[in-house]
Amino acid sequence: MAEVCPAATIVLVREGRQEGGSPEIFFVRRHHRSGFMANAYVFPGGRLEASDTSDALQRFVDGDRQALRERMGGADGTDPEGHAVAAIRETFEEAGFLLAFEGDSVLRVEHDAKVARYQAHRDALNKGETTFAEILRKEGLRISLDSVHYFANWVTPVAEKRRYNARFFVAIAPEGQAGSHDEIETTDSCWLSAGGALMAYEQGGFSLAPPTWHILRTLTSCKSVDEVLAWGRSLSEVVPIMPHFLVEDGETVLALPGDDQHPDSTGSNKHHRIVLRNGRWSQD
Repeated sequence: MAEVCPAATIVLVREGRQEGGSPEIFFVRRHHRSGFMANAYVFPGGRLEASDTSDALQRFVDGDRQALRERMGGADGTDPEGHAVAAIRETFEEAGFLLAFEGDSVLRVEHDAKVARYQAHRDALNKGETTFAEILRKEGLRISLDSVHYFANWVTPVAEKRRYNARFFVAIAPEGQAGSHDEIETTDSCWLSAGGALMAYEQGGFSLAPPTWHILRTLTSCKSVDEVLAWGRSLSEVVPIMPHFLVEDGETVLALPGDDQHPDSTGSNKHHRIVLRNGRWSQD
């Protein structure tokens, strides 16, 4: 059985650019050579690193630590704060958005000189020539745990060769920053509403992994960024979801907790599953 690696990701949202439009989400496309979810459009994120929980980095972190710990209930034996920091760091590396504060204000990166400086920081971080803590120190920035909201936990099925225990956060995309894919791990980026992304998926050419697809189906009911955040905060409990892979009637099935074929089933004879049907995921 493959080792399960802790990971974290952020659903970045902004108000729709068309009047009355649904909120939009930032996606990056995984490189076609990636060993995990190649070519899929995903929310930016990645593995938890040892540095994310280090004192050198955590000294730049503030916000309600206790609330996050209670909500996450402990995370893979690692401080929940580390997962939040990993999600923020990975979002900067992969998508170019830095969820940080200058004093009491959200970081804005608008003028040419500042854009160039932060791009240089990002390039150096991706090359391993600097650390996230060093960037925060040089720029006088801080990370607030209150700017990200934990709402989901998906664990890769046992059958996969690479497995992750991924914690999902949602956050408002910072104004005054323009995201972009990194041309290393990600090869494209775009803003789409949840409904728009699902439509692109149905039409083909826009690949989605089951967790992303499942989350987007939920977000289609949210008509504003405030509704997205209210939904994320309203969840009284975040239950880990580890799909169970099986084949029934020639179809690939991912049985979710609560399904009668899931190993944790209580024998309720209920179907709660995602099915790969005609090359597309659907909910049964």
